[in-house]
Order: sequence, then structure tokens, then C-alpha cells
Amino acid sequence: MLEYLVVKTDPTAPTLIILHGFGADEYDLISVAKAFPPLNIISLRAPIELPWGGYAWYQLEQTPEGLRGDEVTRLQADQLLTLAIPEVLRAEQLDPSNIILLGFSQGSAMSYDIVSNPQDGITIKAVVILSGYIPAKTKELLLQQNLHDLPFFISHGEDDDLISLSALDEAKEVLLQAKAEVTANKYPIGHSISDEVLSDLSRWFSEHHV
Repeated sequence: MLEYLVVKTDPTAPTLIILHGFGADEYDLISVAKAFPPLNIISLRAPIELPWGGYAWYQLEQTPEGLRGDEVTRLQADQLLTLAIPEVLRAEQLDPSNIILLGFSQGSAMSYDIVSNPQDGITIKAVVILSGYIPAKTKELLLQQNLHDLPFFISHGEDDDLISLSALDEAKEVLLQAKAEVTANKYPIGHSISDEVLSDLSRWFSEHHV
């Protein structure tokens, strides 16, 4: 079982599952939840402990083209999440049919993995992708899905020096082909989450009545 932080409000309310970014932990994105009305929150800690502190979902490799995610450790993390999410929901007695996914950076890649490989009994009602990208193999799986108007909110910084801004346009194209409903916004920030992002996210949530 992965380590996690849980905040409970109402067992009938949606549960926000948070997947943090590289070098962070389960406490990192709790403040982002202020963009939503009261929800149950499960923030999962990634499995790889980094020597300088924090955690990662998968290792990064330096290549001539820049940093690249290691496929072996990413798939291992994907398998862990496949087991951990239903386990945690059962342990905390939270409704598996009313789930919102939120991922930042590496956590966004893991969120796309979860959407591309639907689990029996788990129903995702909305997905929030912050400064992320779709891994190449996950893209192929998503294009085989019919996401039936599943709403996505995607944000990316125009000055992001870790993940190319083109990742937003690529993700939007893939998700629209899979028939998802996509709100994709670019912001004058780097690899981060600004107050403007949170304001737009709050408005998006209200409009979609998730």
C-alpha cells in the first residue's frame, strides 16, 4: 500500500485523488484543493524516495534530447496505483464511483495512465492536469478509448523549462480524438501553479458541477 494523506468531509461527496510531482510528497498539493468546494481528498505519496528528499513516481534519464521518463519504473508505479487506489477507497469507506483525478508534472503522467487503463468499479468523473504530458505509450492507449465527454482541465506555463508547452497542445489533440471534453489553458508562468490557474480551475469546477 502506498503512503497517503486523507481528508474526509462527506462520504457522499466526490473524492479528489492527488498525485504530486517529482521531488514532492503527499502534502505538496493539498493547498490546490482550495479551488474546489469541500471534497474528500486522498493524496498519495510516490514510491521512489529521492536521496535529496521528496519522492518520485518514476526515475528520470538524461538523454541528448533532455530529460526523459524511465518506462520501467513508470509502469511499476502504474501497477502500484492500480492496486492502491481501490484499496485506499475501501479502507477509507469512500465512494469509488465519484472520483476526480488531479496530477502535477509526473503526477499528470500517472493520471493519464490511470485514465488509459480503466479499472472495474472505479468511475472517474473529471481529470485535472497541471504542467504535465502524456507518455508516448499512454497516448496510444488513450486513442483507443472513448472517454464519453469526460471533462479535462489542463494548464501549462508558457515559460515552463521542464516540460515543453507543446505537451498541452498534444494532449488536447489526443483527448479530443478520444471524445473527451477539454479545457486547455496556457499561463505566463513556469513549471508551477499560479493563483490565476486556481481561479480558472475553481470556475471550471463550478461550471461542470462535478
